[in-house]
Amino acid sequence: MINFLIADDHAFLRRGLRQALQEEFLSAKIIETETGRATIEAVKTHQFDLVVLDINFPDINGIDVLKEIRLVNQSVPVIIFTLYPEEHYALRAFDAGASGYVTKDSGPDEFISAVTKVLDGNAEAR
Repeated sequence: MINFLIADDHAFLRRGLRQALQEEFLSAKIIETETGRATIEAVKTHQFDLVVLDINFPDINGIDVLKEIRLVNQSVPVIIFTLYPEEHYALRAFDAGASGYVTKDSGPDEFISAVTKVLDGNAEAR
């Protein structure tokens, strides 16, 4: 079983990500969070195989959330999933410890490809 954390403040988007992950990873266990603080707490209390993390949260910037995740768990792979193009945040995200960067205008196949590559130990930028 693969354990995912989907961290995004938009419920509709979380639902779409959940569906895409469940279609590809049939036995996946998925937890969702909608704030930066809840995301950090989830990483403290659960073991995840992958975190899908937005940059925008109502309480904490996602890059700062990523930095906190790295203090709690250095090894969990994190894919930044954001509407911001690579040139705006990708370098900062990778410097903070991201394993991948996918923009929200990517299709489901591109997203799943990035997830699969990161789970296999390969960094993925889109």
